[in-house]
Amino acid sequence: RAMADAELELVRGVGADGRHEDAIAMISDLLERRSAQIEAPFSWALAPLYLLYGELLLEKLKASDDPFDALPNRELPEPASAPDPNTAPAPEPEPEKAEADQESSAKDEAEAEQEEVASDVEIAWDALELARKCAEASDCDLPPKERDMFVVQCHYRMAELHLETEQPEEALKELDFA
Repeated sequence: RAMADAELELVRGVGADGRHEDAIAMISDLLERRSAQIEAPFSWALAPLYLLYGELLLEKLKASDDPFDALPNRELPEPASAPDPNTAPAPEPEPEKAEADQESSAKDEAEAEQEEVASDVEIAWDALELARKCAEASDCDLPPKERDMFVVQCHYRMAELHLETEQPEEALKELDFA
């Protein structure tokens, strides 16, 4: 158990450093290993892992809403060198085709990013819901007050997720459950 707690703290530290992708990969691996060792589908032993997984995805979503993060990271082009007089100049691309290709590429990138965000939202929701269900499992050895606080924390994170997806009414419902 001490080893698992140390691994959780390591994942939390990586997430706190803003390295969300690394922390998400680490918690996913930890969840996979821990799930293989536990036979019950909703075991209390998995609840803190699911909660942290959902929290990390939520933090990733919040970080992606940063207006400065939304700016594309573009590398500056290499300075143009003098043309070699021994080689023939390359034909210039057709301007309309080049613009259409750029627009299509930008549109594809935006759609891929929207799909990734939607997937992260769905996975975060599932992880938080699983954390709540695991906390309500019969093998939870926490005192009732602590278990209730854990469930409240799950509902609170679910409310945050609703706010991130601009669903304030649903967020209020989660807060009511809490």
